Amino acid sequence: MLVYSAIAWALSESHGNWQGAHRGKVGVLVSALTAAVAGAGLAWLNFLLGVGGGL
Repeated sequence: MLVYSAIAWALSESHGNWQGAHRGKVGVLVSALTAAVAGAGLAWLNFLLGVGGGL
């Protein structure tokens, strides 16, 4: 999704389509934030498993 949105953003921006460029930009931001939240969730889970194992 991130790659598709980045391509759509680039092509729309180069052709002067501001609506398509905006949608591509939003897609890139949403994909990046989703990936960051997923990574943070895994790190949090590993932390909790480590704490729980020490009890």
